[in-house]
Amino acid sequence: TFYCYTPYFSPLSPPVWLPPSEDFELNWIQETTADFENRARALQREMIDQLGHHPSVITWACHNEPTMVFTRRHNLEKRPDPALYADACAQDSTRPVFMCSGQMEDDWRRAGDVHSYYGAIWSRRYTDIYRHTFRLNTEFGFEAPAALETLRTYPPVWEALQHLEQQLDDLWAYQAALIQFQVEHLRRLRSTTSGGYIHFWLADLAPQVGCGVLDVHRVPKAGYAALQQASQPLLPMLEHDGRKPRALWILNDTPEGYPRATLHWRIFDAGGHCRLSGYRSIDIRPNEAQWAGDTAWPVAPPACERVELEIRDGDGQTLATNRYSRPFRPLSRPRGYPWKFDPKLGMKVFDKPGAPSLANQSGNAIFRQLPLAWRHELTEWALRQKLPVWLHSVAARLIDGFLN
Repeated sequence: TFYCYTPYFSPLSPPVWLPPSEDFELNWIQETTADFENRARALQREMIDQLGHHPSVITWACHNEPTMVFTRRHNLEKRPDPALYADACAQDSTRPVFMCSGQMEDDWRRAGDVHSYYGAIWSRRYTDIYRHTFRLNTEFGFEAPAALETLRTYPPVWEALQHLEQQLDDLWAYQAALIQFQVEHLRRLRSTTSGGYIHFWLADLAPQVGCGVLDVHRVPKAGYAALQQASQPLLPMLEHDGRKPRALWILNDTPEGYPRATLHWRIFDAGGHCRLSGYRSIDIRPNEAQWAGDTAWPVAPPACERVELEIRDGDGQTLATNRYSRPFRPLSRPRGYPWKFDPKLGMKVFDKPGAPSLANQSGNAIFRQLPLAWRHELTEWALRQKLPVWLHSVAARLIDGFLN
């Protein structure tokens, strides 16, 4: 599933059967004037006219993260978002319309999706997502550099990022580990709450440190294979929280069931020796996230260097496989991320010596008086909070009035 607004992608939508959530051009904080609202309404009408005949477009989103700055809710509550929402509903009554994307999870009638960045800009551990459930997660991921050959093609970018030459494999490995864990978590939630997920995003638009699993030259990062593997229609899965195994699952997004199937597991230690193997029989039901049993394995979690899972059909043929590298020793968030920043190129630079912090970009004098480490922790804490809409609105107005 993709965010897009480009004539290039639209003609391809029906043949490849990839349903986009169509995001309008507005992102973050914008003007609240009547003139800006009128221009935005005209552009949105043009977008829906242009793309509305494509059956693969399943939703319209009027504004992406209009409350990205906690205290700024003017776009969402005044202009232009209420007018954009009303226009989109009137123009196309056949599709759901999200008044905003990512920040109105509780208001499921007018939106309902959520963005989460555990292990990225929200917290240090990607396994933090394990404690949370979502109806529809339309943004998650991690920013990783483009391939070295791509970066070297653009001298200003290479100058800013050449200190990462020896770290690239580790940064890509972290992106891949985050994607595997979080996609599998969101797919498992299909059994209770989740209606889907959209990884943010497929391909970078520039030579950069970006969330894409393909760089701007379409060179795959390690996250590409992780996204592809974790998104298999039929997938055996180990549920874990980064510390110990919890359960085995089978994710089947196909209309076909598999009676008399078997789920096999093998656990290897750091020396490559198989410490445990086994299997259980299971009738795999169609179109379901299916619990497949507990994991009462007599192997200490630290000794599990690699876990391999395999589904076989009734004739013993392999249907799907999955594997986990050091699942109970999750990778740490890379140093310097997400705070060290190149303001000229507009991207993260990880642990680059002398790079400024994004926290220093704040225009608020009171906030800048706090120690830098406190500002980092406070900002990440604030981003993680999920307040009721009414409380969020009241708190934002009070804080906005105090600071401004």
